[in-house]
Amino acid sequence: MYVIDIQRKSMKNWISFLFFLIVCNKNQAQEIYLPAPNELYGQLFIDVQMAHVFPDDKTFADCIAKMDPGIIINEYESADKSTLDLKQFVLDHFRLPTNPPAFNYIKQEKELSNHINSAWSILERESTGSYDPFGSLLEIPDSYFVPGGNFREIHYWDSYFTMLGLRENRQVEAIQFMVDNFAFTINQFGHIPIGHRTYFVSRTHPPFFAMMVEMLAELKGDFIYGKYLSAMEREYAYWMEGAKELKFGDANKRVVRLKDGTYLNRYWDDLDIPRAEYYSQDVAIVENCITSDLQNKKFESAFAEKRFSDSLRSILYRNIRAADCSGWNLSSRWFSDGENLNSIETTEILPVDLNAMIVNMESIIIKARKIQGVKNAEAGFYKRGGFNAFFWNEKLNYYTDFQFKKYKKKDLITAAGMFPFCFDIEDIKAQKIKMGKASIVLQKNVLKPGGIVSVARNSGQQWDAPNGSAPIQWMTVMGLDRCGQKDLAKDISLRWIKRNDMEFERTAKVLPMYNVEDLKFEAGSKNNQGLDGFGWTNGVYLAMKKKYGENK
Repeated sequence: MYVIDIQRKSMKNWISFLFFLIVCNKNQAQEIYLPAPNELYGQLFIDVQMAHVFPDDKTFADCIAKMDPGIIINEYESADKSTLDLKQFVLDHFRLPTNPPAFNYIKQEKELSNHINSAWSILERESTGSYDPFGSLLEIPDSYFVPGGNFREIHYWDSYFTMLGLRENRQVEAIQFMVDNFAFTINQFGHIPIGHRTYFVSRTHPPFFAMMVEMLAELKGDFIYGKYLSAMEREYAYWMEGAKELKFGDANKRVVRLKDGTYLNRYWDDLDIPRAEYYSQDVAIVENCITSDLQNKKFESAFAEKRFSDSLRSILYRNIRAADCSGWNLSSRWFSDGENLNSIETTEILPVDLNAMIVNMESIIIKARKIQGVKNAEAGFYKRGGFNAFFWNEKLNYYTDFQFKKYKKKDLITAAGMFPFCFDIEDIKAQKIKMGKASIVLQKNVLKPGGIVSVARNSGQQWDAPNGSAPIQWMTVMGLDRCGQKDLAKDISLRWIKRNDMEFERTAKVLPMYNVEDLKFEAGSKNNQGLDGFGWTNGVYLAMKKKYGENK
């Protein structure tokens, strides 16, 4: 491997070395690094976000410079800050991002499915072409679908659930384009960022790419597995980076080796700074946590206090970022005390849903290798025979997360515990026995009038009660259906379909999340923006309606 490393220069000259390439041998793709807006604009970025120039921090992170960023940085550094109109400075030097075009929808269709089918164009985007160094949007070779609202770029795990709807609409080529886009991204970065922006590159989402390939293969034939085998293997390598060197009980980035030698995975972000798209929010949360923690501590010196504070900031930011990787952003699932964000410990948790997906990824890769005629197709994987030992909670009769530093199972029932039932974790007869027990626990704890809540606890975090999201409904229902609980799967689907229909009838909108406890209210999620469509909601609604509609 040869590395072309361009020496770091001052911020005002950053534009002259926008990226460096790690040039690999001819059998490997290139990995590209591109600076995020917070790196590129430094103090200007911080000042704009902390001054709340725009209603949300993502707006400035998505802005496009009207001129060379180096010129903008020079002008800002030399400006008199005491008289500078910061918002006007931004408007003079940047083009604001545009949300998906307003559909200006006046309710005409009686059925939500008809509305979704007629409104796909609201979420569809053409290829971005090559990377624009004046903005944060990454290169995407083919057309794609965004989630909606201020989510103006393709998002990783969202896209799988969007594809469910595209499948029902028989948009096979659209699914092909989406898979091609993600394979292209893996070849660029070695993984799929949670969204196609420079500031997302350090993070990834739950690994749904192999399942996307599986969906496309079901539509077009087994040759698809061979076409994307190298991309699947490369994403797997990203999740297992550093595994070979791990000693018993150690961790490296996304992989952990437990004291019995078992390899499992966690969510991780290489960065420990505020997220660009939530900059002021992250700063406020973390500083509030630090203030709270400092109240009952005494330090020998100001230096010792600062060292403690800096260390805590790093820990909190990394754990917030890791929670973002999970898609459950944020949830008390990641809090050690179940209530307070200053107890967030995402990187110390081995999530049951993530690890079930990694096992499934291995299975799909093995299948793809066998189709390609690869001998010893199971080579290169790691010891995972202890999945049930670490995640099946005998006391609760349910799958739960595992705290690897404390070396114990969490006693928190979440919808994530249904993911293992979607995959070949063990013999199907054994899975059905476990499901018989888990389905009772599910109904008692997270089943609500409008569907499933991710976590029954109402903590004020958007991924907890009373909210329910489409991905959680789908994975829960798929696990139930696969393991013999078809009546319960249908019941949950009909509750979710009805919940979506009620909101459409009332507001003519499709939302990212719904209040599934009290059907009179939309949801407690601050990201509900009153949308004409939202990718994962669209997809899951159409797929459930097809499989479990009232007439089925």
